[in-house]
Amino acid sequence: MQLKDLINTLSNVLDTWVRFWAIFHLYAHIDNLEALKAWSKRKRLGVFYHYSFAHTEMSMRLSNYSWRYPTLTYWAEVLYGIKLAFIPEPAYHTKGIASQYKLSNLRY
Repeated sequence: MQLKDLINTLSNVLDTWVRFWAIFHLYAHIDNLEALKAWSKRKRLGVFYHYSFAHTEMSMRLSNYSWRYPTLTYWAEVLYGIKLAFIPEPAYHTKGIASQYKLSNLRY
Protein backbone atom coordinates (compact mmCIF):
# COMPACT_ATOMS: atom_id res chain seq x y z
CA MET A 1 0.00 0.00 0.00
CA GLN A 2 2.82 2.43 0.75
CA LEU A 3 4.48 1.90 -2.62
CA LYS A 4 1.23 2.67 -4.41
CA ASP A 5 0.84 5.90 -2.41
CA LEU A 6 4.42 6.89 -3.17
CA ILE A 7 3.90 6.30 -6.89
CA ASN A 8 0.71 8.38 -6.85
CA THR A 9 2.46 11.19 -5.00
CA LEU A 10 5.39 11.20 -7.42
CA SER A 11 2.97 11.17 -10.34
CA ASN A 12 1.14 14.21 -8.93
CA VAL A 13 4.41 16.06 -8.37
CA LEU A 14 5.54 15.32 -11.92
CA ASP A 15 2.20 16.47 -13.35
CA THR A 16 2.43 19.71 -11.39
CA TRP A 17 6.01 20.25 -12.55
CA VAL A 18 5.05 19.73 -16.20
CA ARG A 19 2.11 22.13 -15.90
CA PHE A 20 4.33 24.75 -14.25
CA TRP A 21 6.87 24.66 -17.07
CA ALA A 22 4.11 24.70 -19.68
CA ILE A 23 2.78 27.92 -18.14
CA PHE A 24 6.30 29.36 -17.86
CA HIS A 25 7.00 28.70 -21.55
CA LEU A 26 3.61 30.10 -22.46
CA TYR A 27 4.67 33.45 -20.96
CA ALA A 28 7.80 33.36 -23.12
CA HIS A 29 5.77 32.48 -26.19
CA ILE A 30 3.36 35.35 -25.58
CA ASP A 31 6.25 37.81 -25.20
CA ASN A 32 7.77 36.52 -28.42
CA LEU A 33 4.47 36.93 -30.27
CA GLU A 34 4.12 40.49 -28.94
CA ALA A 35 7.55 41.33 -30.34
CA LEU A 36 6.64 39.73 -33.67
CA LYS A 37 3.38 41.67 -33.79
CA ALA A 38 5.24 44.94 -33.22
CA TRP A 39 7.81 44.01 -35.86
CA SER A 40 5.20 43.07 -38.47
CA LYS A 41 3.19 46.21 -37.76
CA ARG A 42 6.31 48.35 -38.11
CA LYS A 43 7.13 46.65 -41.43
CA ARG A 44 3.46 46.82 -42.51
CA LEU A 45 3.27 43.12 -43.26
CA GLY A 46 0.05 41.17 -43.66
CA VAL A 47 1.33 38.54 -41.27
CA PHE A 48 0.44 40.91 -38.42
CA TYR A 49 -3.09 39.49 -38.32
CA HIS A 50 -1.78 35.94 -38.03
CA TYR A 51 0.46 36.95 -35.14
CA SER A 52 -2.51 38.72 -33.54
CA PHE A 53 -4.60 35.58 -33.84
CA ALA A 54 -1.83 33.43 -32.37
CA HIS A 55 -1.32 35.96 -29.56
CA THR A 56 -5.04 35.91 -28.75
CA GLU A 57 -5.06 32.13 -28.75
CA MET A 58 -2.06 31.94 -26.40
CA SER A 59 -3.60 34.57 -24.11
CA MET A 60 -6.80 32.53 -23.93
CA ARG A 61 -4.76 29.45 -23.06
CA LEU A 62 -2.98 31.39 -20.32
CA SER A 63 -6.33 32.60 -19.01
CA ASN A 64 -7.54 29.01 -18.93
CA TYR A 65 -4.45 27.97 -16.97
CA SER A 66 -4.92 30.87 -14.56
CA TRP A 67 -8.47 29.74 -13.80
CA ARG A 68 -7.50 26.11 -13.31
CA TYR A 69 -4.12 26.57 -11.63
CA PRO A 70 -3.92 30.06 -10.07
CA THR A 71 -0.98 29.28 -7.79
CA LEU A 72 1.11 27.73 -10.57
CA THR A 73 0.31 30.66 -12.86
CA TYR A 74 1.32 33.14 -10.19
CA TRP A 75 4.67 31.46 -9.51
CA ALA A 76 5.38 30.98 -13.22
CA GLU A 77 4.79 34.70 -13.75
CA VAL A 78 7.05 35.59 -10.82
CA LEU A 79 9.82 33.30 -12.03
CA TYR A 80 9.48 34.60 -15.60
CA GLY A 81 9.75 38.18 -14.31
CA ILE A 82 12.88 37.28 -12.36
CA LYS A 83 14.31 35.60 -15.46
CA LEU A 84 13.69 38.75 -17.52
CA ALA A 85 15.30 40.89 -14.83
CA PHE A 86 18.52 38.87 -14.86
CA ILE A 87 18.54 37.75 -18.49
CA PRO A 88 16.85 40.48 -20.55
CA GLU A 89 15.79 40.03 -24.14
CA PRO A 90 18.29 41.43 -26.66
CA ALA A 91 17.65 44.98 -27.85
CA TYR A 92 17.83 43.81 -31.46
CA HIS A 93 17.48 40.47 -33.13
CA THR A 94 19.41 38.94 -35.94
CA LYS A 95 18.03 39.03 -39.44
CA GLY A 96 15.23 36.57 -39.98
CA ILE A 97 13.66 36.59 -36.52
CA ALA A 98 10.23 35.84 -37.98
CA SER A 99 11.41 32.81 -39.89
CA GLN A 100 10.48 30.58 -36.97
CA TYR A 101 6.84 31.60 -37.36
CA LYS A 102 6.11 31.06 -41.02
CA LEU A 103 2.56 31.15 -42.23
CA SER A 104 2.56 27.40 -42.75
CA ASN A 105 3.12 26.87 -39.01
CA LEU A 106 0.31 29.15 -37.87
CA ARG A 107 -3.15 27.75 -37.36
CA TYR A 108 -6.10 29.63 -38.78
